[in-house]
Amino acid sequence: MQSDVELYHRFSSVLMHNAPEKTVDSWLRFSALSPRRLIPALLQQHANLQHSPSTSSGTTSSARHAIRYLQHVIFSQGNVDPMIHNLLITLYTSSASSADDQPLLDFLAKSPHDEQTERPYYDLDFALRLCHSRPRACLIIYNRMGQNESAVDLALEHGDVEGAKRSADRVEDDEALKKALWLRIAKYVVQERKDIKTYVARLLQMRSEPG
Repeated sequence: MQSDVELYHRFSSVLMHNAPEKTVDSWLRFSALSPRRLIPALLQQHANLQHSPSTSSGTTSSARHAIRYLQHVIFSQGNVDPMIHNLLITLYTSSASSADDQPLLDFLAKSPHDEQTERPYYDLDFALRLCHSRPRACLIIYNRMGQNESAVDLALEHGDVEGAKRSADRVEDDEALKKALWLRIAKYVVQERKDIKTYVARLLQMRSEPG
């Protein structure tokens, strides 16, 4: 006789298709399940997003519950499987427009990371490809990659001076690059006729710093 765990895995796609909320509720109560074996049922929601009209919030009901499950296994169960993290990003980018992507931005910025490498468990290159049309998401990814120069350029391209400032200040152990990025920001600000005094003061402060 098949175990309850095996039955959950075997019929996960059918259950998710017919009763996503109740299915996810049952998954959350049954911690012995393997999230990786549920991926086909969760990917089914990605396919649904490509063909079904979304709700007023921009996300189909079944996709919301798939996201809810993935959030639980990552943040409550401590799952570090890159496939699970990448799938959550896939559902985020499929289920909301770039104007309503705060959950995606929060996950990209605050998701768990490997303590040794300090890199997130999701694939940064994969995330960058998925988010190519979402500049705020790309800015976070560039910074997590350590590509602060690309982050500053992207932020300024989209008029995000604050984002450019944060990215420049993330540069460590390379004062020459940090100062060059702040000069780039200052040049942009002068050209746009914004608050020049703030940037002049910042550059003077950096000139007095060692290195």
